[in-house]
Amino acid sequence: MTVEDRPATTAEAGEATGRGRRIGVWLLAVSVAVVCVAGIWSVLADSAPPPELSVSDVRSGERVGTTVAVYATIDNRGGDDRLIRVSSPVAARGLVHSTNDVGVMGTSEGIEVPGATTVRLVPGGDHVMLEGVGANLLPDDSFALRLEFERAGPVEVEVEVVPLESLVEGEGP
Repeated sequence: MTVEDRPATTAEAGEATGRGRRIGVWLLAVSVAVVCVAGIWSVLADSAPPPELSVSDVRSGERVGTTVAVYATIDNRGGDDRLIRVSSPVAARGLVHSTNDVGVMGTSEGIEVPGATTVRLVPGGDHVMLEGVGANLLPDDSFALRLEFERAGPVEVEVEVVPLESLVEGEGP
């Protein structure tokens, strides 16, 4: 009779059961550790300071066709945030636009607003674009704009319409 053919002795069976219990306890300990680390990570991520945003110098030029660009200064004295959506009652659609390193403008998934910084939305750089503007916007007019931030939520501002020539590249708000 070979070792494989004979029945296990009580000592051998107990030893196998003991090994199984040790492996089970080890797997339980690893699982608990993973859950604890994930929980601690979640608490640390949620403990980032909230953003403290103020938006000023919100301006646009006169309407050209049905499109209007909007520029502003966003001051953030708190934690990181991101401008993700815009809308206005004067426009069919609001877009967040960025300009890349070679000067090509396009729709963006958002504009980062890091904590303890000031972000300027300027001609030739990051800005807001309103499309389908039906109102005849002239200098000294104003209109409502809703900026939606990832963490801070919506911020309602009033946009001042200024002559286009006052929005020369590099002279933003």
